[in-house]
Amino acid sequence: MAVAAEDEAATVAAEETQEATFPGGDTGPSADDEVAGGDIIVTASRSAASVISDIPADQILDEQAVASYGASSAADLVAALSVQTRSGRGRGSGPPVVLVDGRRVSGFGEIRNLPPEAIARVEIFPEEVALDYGYAADQRVINFILKDNFFAITTEVEAGGATDGGRWNQEVEASILRLRGKSRLNITAEYERLTPLTEAERDIIQSQPAIPLALTGVITAPGGGEIDPALSAAAGRATTIAGVPAGGGSLSAFATAPVPVSTDQAAVRTLLPGGDTISIDATLARPLAERVNGSANIRFERETRDSLLGLSGGSITVPGANPFNPMTNDVLLTRAYAPDGPLTGSSRNDSYHAGVSSDGRLGRWRWTLTGNYDRVETEATSDRGVDLNALQIAVNAGANAFVADPAALVTLLAPDRTQSTSSTGDADLVLSGTLFDLPAGRVRTTLQAGWRGISFDSLSDRAGVTTLTDLSRTAWTGSANIDVPIASRSDDVLAALGDLSVNGRYALRDVSDFRTLTSWTVGGTWSPIERVDLIASWIGEENAPSVSQLGAPLLVTPLRAVYDYSRGETVLADVITGGNRGLLAETRRDMKLTANWRPIAETDLLLTATYGRTRSRNTTSELPALTPEIEAAFPGRVTRDASGRIISVDQRPVNFAATRGEQLRWGISFSRSFGQPAGGPGGGRGPGMGAGGPPPGAGGPPPGAGSPGGAGGPQAGAPGGGRPGGGPRMGGGGMRGMFGGPGSMGGRWSLAAFHTVRFQDEIVIRPGVPVLDLLDGSATGANGGSPRHQIEFDGGWFYRGFGVRGNGTWQSGTTVEGGPAVGGGTASDLRFSGLFTVNLRAFVNFDQQTSLVEAVPFLKGSRIRLSVDNLFNDRLNVRDEAGLVPLRYQPGLIDPLGRRVELSFRKQF
Repeated sequence: MAVAAEDEAATVAAEETQEATFPGGDTGPSADDEVAGGDIIVTASRSAASVISDIPADQILDEQAVASYGASSAADLVAALSVQTRSGRGRGSGPPVVLVDGRRVSGFGEIRNLPPEAIARVEIFPEEVALDYGYAADQRVINFILKDNFFAITTEVEAGGATDGGRWNQEVEASILRLRGKSRLNITAEYERLTPLTEAERDIIQSQPAIPLALTGVITAPGGGEIDPALSAAAGRATTIAGVPAGGGSLSAFATAPVPVSTDQAAVRTLLPGGDTISIDATLARPLAERVNGSANIRFERETRDSLLGLSGGSITVPGANPFNPMTNDVLLTRAYAPDGPLTGSSRNDSYHAGVSSDGRLGRWRWTLTGNYDRVETEATSDRGVDLNALQIAVNAGANAFVADPAALVTLLAPDRTQSTSSTGDADLVLSGTLFDLPAGRVRTTLQAGWRGISFDSLSDRAGVTTLTDLSRTAWTGSANIDVPIASRSDDVLAALGDLSVNGRYALRDVSDFRTLTSWTVGGTWSPIERVDLIASWIGEENAPSVSQLGAPLLVTPLRAVYDYSRGETVLADVITGGNRGLLAETRRDMKLTANWRPIAETDLLLTATYGRTRSRNTTSELPALTPEIEAAFPGRVTRDASGRIISVDQRPVNFAATRGEQLRWGISFSRSFGQPAGGPGGGRGPGMGAGGPPPGAGGPPPGAGSPGGAGGPQAGAPGGGRPGGGPRMGGGGMRGMFGGPGSMGGRWSLAAFHTVRFQDEIVIRPGVPVLDLLDGSATGANGGSPRHQIEFDGGWFYRGFGVRGNGTWQSGTTVEGGPAVGGGTASDLRFSGLFTVNLRAFVNFDQQTSLVEAVPFLKGSRIRLSVDNLFNDRLNVRDEAGLVPLRYQPGLIDPLGRRVELSFRKQF
């Protein structure tokens, strides 16, 4: 067999002639065409919509597979694919890098509202593919290949709520989409309404203050201790706290009045606020000139939220000379007040976004220019209590302080108000292409230059104190990545090694309020035998603390719930937040090794394993949970009263000396079509039906061209009849052409499951301080340590328009050791249970129910879907050694929503 290798010129030709010469996206003769002399010539031209990397895709979904997810939009589809798109690097990363037809765009916002019916194929790639597009290798890559011709008007209404009650939502959305060649117009409008959820609706129990806060009030001595000897004599015991009879009364009335408990405020305090969200989004993409394309995306969103903050409390002094005070001493009257009902808080966020992108070719080089601007304007108002000055003056003048309703003399203090504006802008220029050819293939490079600017301005008026904040940062970046092929089976270059390539990236980032930072990546891709891919990468990075971590103003928030591990109690304390100018840059050294094996040719079975090792120095973190270890490591950050109770916590960010982590994420994914007529959609296994390997032109040379993990030959039954590059862009509109569409008798099922086991998760706070082992008794967050085991799964079944899909996560439990307690002894351990959450989605596409649509024509192009999140209503169960649940860890506080059910109806015209 003679094989003609792919080159850059073929890619250019494919882009220019794809539709005009080969309708449906065909870019050349079939790989099965015979020519004179008996040889088969494989014209391995790359599809115009393919990525520029030779690394094969981990997962590929054609339009048939996309339909089986029952998603409403591209954003909904990406959320459903989260199990497959999670990074295996071992540290948190951002959302996947999004490409459209193999090109960078300004951001995911350009396609977030696209209906799935407009998507011809979805390709999911490892993090290393991001390097070829000017990104760091810390995000998976998703390539959306869109249909060429598509038009639809889509509407959807949704309603749902928590099965425990209290929280309901309604949503309505409408969009219009037109795809025509390389032109794209998408306009979407959306409205959502959320109802508030109160503490009473989750039976929340609040910690009781030392002095009860009741509407009827209590009296105490101003300095503590016995209120009055005469009152003690009347009560027959030493009295340090007494109830208040209605309207006051005699000494004996005070002596016999019961001491009230604090007024239950659960009904007037919200766990989750209510409010509205309205948004409008528009995207326009079109050719700007020959071989130059452009796109623009704008979005506006307004979010309003309203909260209940409970009743206000306060104290006044009733002089002994007051005619309504039967005692000779002054007394302190403490009570709850509600002059205008409960305290409230409200906020409004206005978000503006604009993004642009343009791409084109300069000979064998592809260039992309992207830019974004985001602006968020926030206004927040929060009641802060009652003003008792007028009441105190009146009581000093002889008024009765014990009347049942002193509302005429009680007013609200001026509320706290905050106004802030944050602006972020960025621009990136990326140039990628071939430097020169080696015997094993092309040496490719990607050059990137960018700018990013951040500004944050705020005005805060809290308790009459005005605070101004003015933060800004600019950063210039530049990076270069190179891919060098070493061995190639197809080109018979060191063929015994299989297919081998190496890559390297170096980047500089000059941060205006910090210093110049560097990062580098080196790695390689090796396919020693067919259907086996090995990927290795080593990453070194320097990261600056965020602009707010460095420069945010000092802020004290009173009465925040804090759990004290040393005493095993939940307290209300002042919490100090703000910036720390002394923070250092974080240095990272990570390693990632990935192995992919497709054990059976012509099937969609993928076995994968990724080992990640992370090492960091000077990691920046907010002050972690107050375990005894943390408190000892950061002296002065916690203030306690004489009894040892926390009264203040300084949570400004700190640097940890080092962090260390190791984990293995391994799993399996498999999908299969059934019941398809021979030669019809899905009638044979074709690339693009699942995880079995990329179709020709989907991220690497086509079969036969020696791509790592390639099948080594043409694939029958692939979209487009198995031709190289066949069928990545398809026509159609509405539900036509979708999997299981009118006339189709086939179905599809799929399953993916991944197990993550953590071998190490440690923090070195500072030299000489015990290491925090998050897998064995230590914690930095409020939800315990790190689970050693985590299992994620996703699966579904789809047949004749009926679909069921489920996904979920299980994680093992953890324990946080109490350690030495303040004042002596040992604090109680806390045990955090395992957590098993399952989300279920069932739907019906009515277009596949021919007889029903004929009887009810309105159902044409429509779908109904039932979604259940957290099917088993599982929440973390936290208990101390006595088997009790700390107030801070009540299930309703950990997860207020629990199980949530939603019903949606979607119609496409």
